[in-house]
Amino acid sequence: MAVPAETYIALDLETTGTNPQNDRIIEIGAVRFTPEGVSESFQTYVNPGRTLPYRVHVLTGINDDDLRKAPPLAAVAADLERFVGSLPIVGQSVDFDLAFLKQNSIHLPGAVYDTFELASLYLPEARDYGLKGLAEFFAIPFAIRHRAEADARAAADVFLALRHRLKELPRAILEESLRLSIGLEWQPRGLLEELLGGPQLLFQSIGGLALEEMVTLPPAESEERAGPRAPVISAGTSARYLRNAGGTEAIEDFEDRPQQLQMAAAVEAAFSEPHHLLVEAGTGTGKSLAYLVPAALHAVARGERVVVSTDTINLQEQLTGKDIPALRKILAGAPGLGGLRTTTMKGRRNYLCLLRWAQARREPPSTTAELAMLIRLLVWAPRTQTGDRAELNISQGEDVAWSRLSAQNENCLSGPCQYVKQGTCFLLRARRRAEASDILVVNHSLLLADLAADGGVLPQYQYLVADEAHNLEEEATNAFGFETSRNGFDEFLDSIAMERPRFGGLVASTRAAMRSGKGTIDNTVPGLLDALDGLVARARPAADTFFDGLARLLLEAGTEGETERRIGLTGGTRAQPGWSRLEISWDNMAAILYEIEEKLLKLFRGLVEAHSAGAFDAETATLQVDAAAGACQELTAGVSAIMERHDPERVCWIAQTRRGDVELSSAPLSVSGTLRARLFDQKSSVILTSATLTAGGDFSYLKDTLGVEGPEELLLGSPFDFERSALLLLPTDFPEPAEAGYQQACDAAVLDLASAAGGRSLALFTSHSALRATYHSIRGRLEEQGIQVLAQGLDGSAKQLISALRENHRTLLMGTASFWEGVDIAGEALSMLIIAKLPFPVPTDPIFAARSELYEDPFNEFALPQAVLRFKQGFGRLIRHRDDRGVVAALDRRLMSRSYGSVFLQSLPPCTQRRLPSRSLGDAAAAWLGAVAESSAPAAG
Repeated sequence: MAVPAETYIALDLETTGTNPQNDRIIEIGAVRFTPEGVSESFQTYVNPGRTLPYRVHVLTGINDDDLRKAPPLAAVAADLERFVGSLPIVGQSVDFDLAFLKQNSIHLPGAVYDTFELASLYLPEARDYGLKGLAEFFAIPFAIRHRAEADARAAADVFLALRHRLKELPRAILEESLRLSIGLEWQPRGLLEELLGGPQLLFQSIGGLALEEMVTLPPAESEERAGPRAPVISAGTSARYLRNAGGTEAIEDFEDRPQQLQMAAAVEAAFSEPHHLLVEAGTGTGKSLAYLVPAALHAVARGERVVVSTDTINLQEQLTGKDIPALRKILAGAPGLGGLRTTTMKGRRNYLCLLRWAQARREPPSTTAELAMLIRLLVWAPRTQTGDRAELNISQGEDVAWSRLSAQNENCLSGPCQYVKQGTCFLLRARRRAEASDILVVNHSLLLADLAADGGVLPQYQYLVADEAHNLEEEATNAFGFETSRNGFDEFLDSIAMERPRFGGLVASTRAAMRSGKGTIDNTVPGLLDALDGLVARARPAADTFFDGLARLLLEAGTEGETERRIGLTGGTRAQPGWSRLEISWDNMAAILYEIEEKLLKLFRGLVEAHSAGAFDAETATLQVDAAAGACQELTAGVSAIMERHDPERVCWIAQTRRGDVELSSAPLSVSGTLRARLFDQKSSVILTSATLTAGGDFSYLKDTLGVEGPEELLLGSPFDFERSALLLLPTDFPEPAEAGYQQACDAAVLDLASAAGGRSLALFTSHSALRATYHSIRGRLEEQGIQVLAQGLDGSAKQLISALRENHRTLLMGTASFWEGVDIAGEALSMLIIAKLPFPVPTDPIFAARSELYEDPFNEFALPQAVLRFKQGFGRLIRHRDDRGVVAALDRRLMSRSYGSVFLQSLPPCTQRRLPSRSLGDAAAAWLGAVAESSAPAAG
């Protein structure tokens, strides 16, 4: 029987793992379908010849009995090949499935259409490109997941929805997608040709959609920020509005919180009679509204902009998506508040550069990653009002492709760019919105970039709220520091001349612009381009020699950390025999860099003259060359400062990351003087707030490290009842971490505690090696109890692991660094928090080692406060909402055996505490959690 046109096969496999060479297929599901629906299905279990991993059983519901009776793959291979034939194959990340089949000599010849790829290209508004997320986006029922046939049916439905979306796009977008893909192996080509009615005759020139037709924003207008437009607020106004918030429906389940009112009054006073303020506000205080309400009232009453800075994207999104809308409801009807202007501003590289994008479309890219970015922009650009990359759900692997199209050039707003002149430049529009704002939300990185540049990055302001201020020192260290790496240096050279042509290299793009010109061009510009080609070719081996020398120095030092090898460039390091070889290799590389910078500056002048003479359109090239010259100067100066002299005011180090990249870095020995001079001495009022600013109730560490002098201090506890909600367990007979038997005791305790909680657990470690040791020791025994064990760095990304715990509460999650803060899992999903070890800084870390020397008592004045703040952050992962209940087990006996242990314990909320033998940890935890369960159960009768 003839197969109807537009017939496809949706395919999905379940496997024992993710490695086609070592893992096995356990289930195959496939459906034959057309736009009218599914016509036939294929499903079979496959005997893998091995025991099924527990996590796969948890994920799929398949068990060993199902597989023991199933046929081997060889017995069903021919049936699958006959079912699929040569039809196009559809699936979610389907290359994964095809790799398993290919490994087992099953070859399916049809075209391949990946729903993940299609969605990421043509569905920019979706926030989740996973199969579940796409099914939800299209309102497709998807009750059964992680079973082969069910997943295949869902993929078929998603594909048809995406196909319909493609048919609705302007024909010119599909045509330009095909044109850009010329010369590349690109899977969606067949589908686009099918939708366009067959293969298209395409030319290398730019497609039918001019950029001006796609981006139709009205020109940005300069907006004057409104001046004072409300009466000066009297003391207590902020608290009064917050106290009345329950009647506004602004806050769901609103409760009166005295701590919030105290904080609001203190912030109001700091604005009204300007002074600096430090506020530690415990979990549940509602600190965002406690500073937003007085900030808004002050802004409209005084006509003074207030900048709010956060460390994390999560908090920034919470402010803009939840707290500021609530703020508007709370202050509805307040004089002048109807016109409150709030906006978010980000760094330059977050915004699309229209000029760079127009240039990139002139010639097809040479990699599918660049092609994907260009196509996504074709679909997104007509819809966006901001040009902000956050709307695009860009993955980390796509950063390079995006950066070549972003507005990261330092001088673009003052240059000759036509889009700046027209007022359609996204960066310009963001700047003008910021200048007109009453409340401007930024992140610490942008805030500190403004300070590092002595202003000009942000509009002028005198009032600042820095939330998550416990991370301000680290961010300042990065902002006032320097870093380069082997990969970063390669990217810099690629921005000038790629080893093979690709969009973004200024030599290639300038030559392309010259070819499109009509005027006469003298030999100056072509000659400089040829010279840069040669210099970049010479720089690559010189850079290899230099970075190989850095790697050799690390190897000779013989120090290895948990996440990377790292050594400080002290006087002793510089006296080693290898250092002189390194200096010679840098001299050679620096000489080439100076030549590159010289040629770039000459090229810049030549391009300006050629553009003025009308020889060709050199706008994009001029910006690229200007940016490259600045980057070259900065790179040369930064490395020279490290290599050619020892600066006692800076810390320098070499590191090799876990991914093998070699980094060379420097940072100020202290950021306090810079912050004092550029921030605290310059601003009328700076408010620093966080849930963790004090060690033992003392703000001294924060004041010393940040350089803030004489601020008002406010320490607010949490409104939550920690004595009723949290039990702190302290084992009395544990070995200390440096003693023999600690790792074994830790393994046993984690096993008992996770068992007692039935999963629902997060274990925090200070090192990857300790995490891995515990993971391998206890995983099998917990899986026998039906508890899956997932570890950071072994079982997926942080986002995936947190999602897994939320979906399956019978899970133990194990994490290091990034899990100590920012993890927010409310409710019963997280009822057990295990802190394996006190989070003291690594003594050999170059920055820590150098800064320790600034203190008379480095342990008590520097190391201890750092560890306490980190410990408090870790403790804060458990109780996130008023109704949360749980157990914290701290497996470090130094909390009781050392005098400094009391500083850690006194820094915690006043929770219930029990000291007991380690053998009793599980029973105590089970009793507490059982009592909690009983107390929260509905009353009988």
